[in-house]
Amino acid sequence: MKVLKAFAIAVLIAFFSAQAYCASPKVSIYSEPGEPGYFYLELPEPLVIPPDFRVLECTSSTKNVYLLTPKTETAKEPGDLPAYKKVLKGIYGRFSREGEAGIKVAGCAWNDENKRTKIGDYSFAIGKGAEGSEDLKKEWGSAWKREFEWAGFSADSSFASYFKKFAPPRYGLDVLPAELQPWALPLETPDLYSVFSSGAAIHESLQLGGLVDRVGRNRRPLPQNERSVPIEELKGPEVKSHPFAEMLGSKNPAESPLAGFVPQDQYYVLFRNYDKQIELSDLLRDSGGNLLSMTGGGGGREYDVRKKLEGKLCLEQTYLSRLFGSSVIGEVALTGSDPFFREGTSLTVIFGLKNPDVFKRHMESKYEEAAAAKKAVRSSRSIEGHEVFSILTPDGEVSSFYAQLGNAAIVSTSLNSLTRSLLCAKKKIPSLGEALDLKYIRTIFARGAEEEDIFIYLSDAHIRNLVGPRWKIEETRRLRCGGNLELLSNAALWRKIEKSSFGRVEQLASEKYLGETSPVCPDGGSYSIDAQTGAPVCSIHNRLGSMTAIGEIDIKEATAEETLLYGDFVTSYSRFWRQYFDPIAIRAKIGGDLRIETLILPLIENSWYDGIVSFTGKKDGDLPLADLTENTVVSLRSRIAVEEIKKSLENSELRSLSLFGNWLGDEFSLNVCDGRPFVELGGSMSAQMMRGGGSAIERLTLGYLVTALNLPVYLSAEVTDPVAAGKALPDLFLYSFNPRHFSNQRVAETYRLDDYGDTAVYSNVFDFGFVRFRLFTSIIGDRLIVATRYEILKDLIDKKTFSPDPADRNGNIGLTVYKENFDELGETTARGHAEDSLKACRGNLLLTGLLMEQAGVEPEKAAEIINASKGYSPQCPSGGRYLPDGEGLGARCSVHGTLGRAISSRTMDETAPVTKLLDSIERAGFTLKFSEEGLRAVINIARD
Repeated sequence: MKVLKAFAIAVLIAFFSAQAYCASPKVSIYSEPGEPGYFYLELPEPLVIPPDFRVLECTSSTKNVYLLTPKTETAKEPGDLPAYKKVLKGIYGRFSREGEAGIKVAGCAWNDENKRTKIGDYSFAIGKGAEGSEDLKKEWGSAWKREFEWAGFSADSSFASYFKKFAPPRYGLDVLPAELQPWALPLETPDLYSVFSSGAAIHESLQLGGLVDRVGRNRRPLPQNERSVPIEELKGPEVKSHPFAEMLGSKNPAESPLAGFVPQDQYYVLFRNYDKQIELSDLLRDSGGNLLSMTGGGGGREYDVRKKLEGKLCLEQTYLSRLFGSSVIGEVALTGSDPFFREGTSLTVIFGLKNPDVFKRHMESKYEEAAAAKKAVRSSRSIEGHEVFSILTPDGEVSSFYAQLGNAAIVSTSLNSLTRSLLCAKKKIPSLGEALDLKYIRTIFARGAEEEDIFIYLSDAHIRNLVGPRWKIEETRRLRCGGNLELLSNAALWRKIEKSSFGRVEQLASEKYLGETSPVCPDGGSYSIDAQTGAPVCSIHNRLGSMTAIGEIDIKEATAEETLLYGDFVTSYSRFWRQYFDPIAIRAKIGGDLRIETLILPLIENSWYDGIVSFTGKKDGDLPLADLTENTVVSLRSRIAVEEIKKSLENSELRSLSLFGNWLGDEFSLNVCDGRPFVELGGSMSAQMMRGGGSAIERLTLGYLVTALNLPVYLSAEVTDPVAAGKALPDLFLYSFNPRHFSNQRVAETYRLDDYGDTAVYSNVFDFGFVRFRLFTSIIGDRLIVATRYEILKDLIDKKTFSPDPADRNGNIGLTVYKENFDELGETTARGHAEDSLKACRGNLLLTGLLMEQAGVEPEKAAEIINASKGYSPQCPSGGRYLPDGEGLGARCSVHGTLGRAISSRTMDETAPVTKLLDSIERAGFTLKFSEEGLRAVINIARD
């Protein structure tokens, strides 16, 4: 049967192909002065597309036609039954010159996506006598708008959105109002990893990002013509500092002398030695750039932040510098005014020197290399009695300022930043080494402790700076300018594809590549386009990926709108921090195993952590060490606030569970076993459950039931009276839910099963009519066990277990992932990472493919153009290469296929650094400790 079907399809293809060869298509053209022409190739007879075809491709066999897209329709087959066929009626395209042209039409079947089957080959002439109307331009624009919408659905990107929102007026099309309306901004929900690693707490404290006017808020309209306000008149959050002098008392802990070069309002990163700085940079590279969000999926974009900053400073790491650097350099410190490394920021590196003469010769050689290779200009000057050397290029690719003070050297991307460090050395402005808040933190995180290879500190003054009016307003302006640069980038790239040159900003505006209005820099900068690379440049904010640091921009006034929005921000911020500003300290130990500890003093009110605190309380203690089954993959262990639980149960719809209150201890664990999940829940959903409404016990029960539907799960709770707990088991889940929801129908029944050895086992059945859910409960030793599988109870009774043995046991709640126990879950996890890689890779295919196939740009050159224009290089997370495909719309990845024919590997790329890093992890533990002081979070990652 399969052979007959294949033969029939082949006959159909041959028939329609022969028909295509013999017929003479009709051509209509439309041209405008200075523009490539439009044409429509109308087939004499509609060409039936074989039903097995998934993708239809139109490619040019001559160089004068391009940007082709098919016009297809669905037609009803003759007969009484509702049968339909898909037909090709014609082809839209553009032409660069008149003359003979050719187009080939091919398709790919669902069952063989790697094979193209040609179904049409058309030769035609473009010339006089075929003139059409302006409607042809609109039809071509509409067709390509649909192509971009489809591409955006397959792999969303700013370039796909550009054609939908900004390009239509160029082709006489209207932009629908709904397409210009912004969506209401969603609540930013951290994932479970961010909560337990303290990333969510740091985000809450810093409040990074611009000022936002959320859509749909009940507020007065933003002012349009009110006067601007001097920036000095705006007041930031009026929150007190901790009484650090009182907290310190007579203590005076030691700090690195390098802190004496760091202004108090800047962040501070201290490395024990030069080798540790190299180890961290390598680790960040291997983890995809962010140690606090390590995933195998990768981002699909390589921003090369480390490489850019090293090149900018003339501090590129070489084999020799790695080999001999520790003999010349001791401690290393990094400092700056803000953490916006990807967008653009200033960075100052401070070296403690063991051999100042060797370091000075090294910097001299680096400056000579940069001057020769990049035509950078060298100069020197005297500042605060110290000679300062510099080397600069006009585009800012190299911007290095260097001064040496005895056994210390300062290298900065900013003259202003280096000058401030020199002023600190002269004690003309306060340094962080003198700050009382740092001294107090050092009474907790002692300098030189075994746990400290790296120390990161965000001071009281630094956080005030980040949330102050100057920083928040200028970051908002810079973000808006970045959006303008993104628009200019997309417009210039589309013009390059359409007209072979990027054009100037004036041309992009007059030719309607920018929509109805041209973008305006909120700081009054002027925009230009680099003729060679197509990179848009702002005279104030520079370019994407290398934007001018906020501290380098002189902002004097705020508009009326900015004043109103900043006032809203201050009001919102002050609701969280009612008592004190909270400095943040992080220390890390790296090498084989990893340990990262965060301290935030104190935790804010209305935090993402409120749900956890209400469940665990703030009582200090050790986490429980109850045994786990041998196939446990995730264990959540905590002390619980028993009195809080009792109150929750009294007001809960789970009121029959109040039996807990008589014998419930304060040790608790929720454990997940290995298995093959049917549904993958996002980490943010888990975090939302912890924060969501209702009592702590209701949120816990919901989380347990949702997880139990997917994987084997068991709950373990300490019992203070095993006999009383055993007597309570038959009625434990009776009327577990409020009967009024089920018309007084009993939804929970408990049956005693045959004892397993000497242990009583119960089955708890929940019958909701449309679904039946079953749990198994037992008292094993001093633990109540509630499991979704009977085998879990048997394993615990038979002692097929292991001890959790956490690296940091002291805390309120801990989460441990036992990667060494992954079996079925390991395959699912690897597949999920591979799917994430596919999704990230597909985001690169549209723009890369259009440049290669429509503009004739070589693959390597296409990557260079995108990097210059957008600040990142398109990169397949699985190591694939982007190549022309002939599909017309997108490129082909050697690993993941094309937009129309996606391929997902079952596993991750084993050669990728991030894969090797993840494979080396055996166990990852997270511990949170709450106290009156604040939050303390510890991450321990054990590696083989």
